[in-house]
Amino acid sequence: MATINMHDAKTQLSDLVARAEAGEEIVIARRNKPAVRLVPVESAKGFGEEPQAAYDTDGMSEAVRAGREFTIMLGGKAVAKVVPVAARKPRVPGALKGLVTLPDSVFDPLPDDDLDAWEGKYSNDGQS
Repeated sequence: MATINMHDAKTQLSDLVARAEAGEEIVIARRNKPAVRLVPVESAKGFGEEPQAAYDTDGMSEAVRAGREFTIMLGGKAVAKVVPVAARKPRVPGALKGLVTLPDSVFDPLPDDDLDAWEGKYSNDGQS
């Protein structure tokens, strides 16, 4: 099983589809985390009845991000299916509540020289 990053998958889609047709399983990753598997379609029966959509890399990226399954067609024939590797867990607000505490002094005003530094007084960019 080969793992390819999203950018390379976009630029090498034809080769990846050919490899999937030959039976190889390919994982497409986003930021080094598996996102979808590109695998050959078991049966093309029922596919190709609708007109073939234009090649749309933005739409493909959106479908991958949304975790949707889609089929890659070639000449009206299904050649590969892209399926999500695993469902994403929704984010839970407050999951880290109580794990991080800040001292009350974090809300104290900064000393004047720290404020001056933040405002660029000591920078060497030619302005004063």
